[in-house]
Amino acid sequence: MSTDTEYEGYSDYNHVSQSIVGTINDAVQALSDFRAADLSGAKLKGEATTMHADVLNACWQLRVELEHEAAKSGENFANEILTEWYGDGEDQEGWVETLQATPTPRVPEKQFLGDLAHSIRRAGWELGYLKAGRENEADDEGDADDAEVTKLIQEMTV
Repeated sequence: MSTDTEYEGYSDYNHVSQSIVGTINDAVQALSDFRAADLSGAKLKGEATTMHADVLNACWQLRVELEHEAAKSGENFANEILTEWYGDGEDQEGWVETLQATPTPRVPEKQFLGDLAHSIRRAGWELGYLKAGRENEADDEGDADDAEVTKLIQEMTV
C-alpha cells in the first residue's frame, strides 16, 4: 500500500478579495441601516438578525489578518483596531463585545455605529482589500515595475 499522496491546491485570491470586500460593504451597510432605523424610529424585525450577523462576520473575518499584522510587524493600525473591537483586556470593552452583548433588535449607542463602520473600512483599507491599486513612482529607468526589477538585478550582480 502506497503512502504517497498527491495534493493540488489553488486559491483564487481575486475571488477571496472580492468576497471580503463584499463582507465589509455588507457590514457597513448594516451599520448604516441600524443608524437610519434609529433616526427614523423604524422597527427592525427579521432583517436585524442578518444585519447583526453581517457586522460580526466582517469583524471575525478580518480579526485573523489583523492579529497576524500586529504580531508580524507590530503594525499600530492593527493593534488600534483590535483594541477598538475587542477591548484592552482591562477596563475598555470593545465594540464587537458590545455588539455581541446587545440583543439583536436593539441598536447600540449612535456614535458606536459610525465608529465601528469607519473601523471596519479602515481595516479593509489597511489590509489592502479596498485599495483599487497602488501607486509606485517611476524613476529614470522606466515605469515603477521595471525600476523594481532593475534594482533587484543590480543587487544580485553586486
